[in-house]
Amino acid sequence: MNQESTASDPLCTSCVYFPPNLPEGKYPSEDWLELQKKQCSFDFIPGTNECQATRKTSCSLVDLRDKMGLGSGGGRP
Repeated sequence: MNQESTASDPLCTSCVYFPPNLPEGKYPSEDWLELQKKQCSFDFIPGTNECQATRKTSCSLVDLRDKMGLGSGGGRP
């Protein structure tokens, strides 16, 4: 699979671990450069179970302090 066909695959580009989505400042520079050589998340093949497990399913904000899962209103309607 070549870089061009993989990079245009929405299963790669929507992945949390798709190399261009990784923040450069969070990795040692040599590690980040190695990651950028990968075609998809961890070199997974688009559509496989491994690929699906690392994809974003929602871009909505989550309130991590909300342990009850009631939303940011603190349980109030």
